[in-house]
Amino acid sequence: MSELLVVSDDYWGARAETIIAENKDVIVAVDRSGGLIRALKLVLRGSVPIPAAMHMWSAQRGLPGEKPKSKLVFADNSGLRSLAEREHVTNIVLFRAGLIISGKTLERCHVRNIHCADIHGFGGLASIYRALKAGAFDQLATLHTVTNRIDEGDILDVEPFELDPEIGYAANEARAYEAGLKLLFRTLGSGPPPNGRT
Repeated sequence: MSELLVVSDDYWGARAETIIAENKDVIVAVDRSGGLIRALKLVLRGSVPIPAAMHMWSAQRGLPGEKPKSKLVFADNSGLRSLAEREHVTNIVLFRAGLIISGKTLERCHVRNIHCADIHGFGGLASIYRALKAGAFDQLATLHTVTNRIDEGDILDVEPFELDPEIGYAANEARAYEAGLKLLFRTLGSGPPPNGRT
């Protein structure tokens, strides 16, 4: 039975797509629900602190411009449900997807998420920034079941990693996402890890 991997429309989404490329039972779709306007709204609402947004933006600008190759894209829950129905998929894994999954989607699909920090204390937005600020350097990328509450479902697997306050935000963010990619490979990968990076 096929599974759907939903990834971000950026370098990390492209890496995730590469990680599972050998598994022909995984279909990749790109989440385009975000964008600059949504990011600005999150900052203006106070959901993402301005310093965190600046660090995240700077880290993103320093990455290669590579993006996922998949032509399957969506921008909202309705689009995700339509795509899943068209592809005959009920199992979905999210990696760096920004879409908040609705109850209607959860009624139709079993959704799991890879959150690149410990969901106990660091669920939700700007998690890596908050963990660094709190001095919570021993971290866990977390595979969990998605529920109606953000980053609060049952934990299914974890991948430990260490944050280091001496190496800067971007390098720590990369550590977190690399741990998330290891978790993704364990969850959906097949064959040897690509490029030995996971």
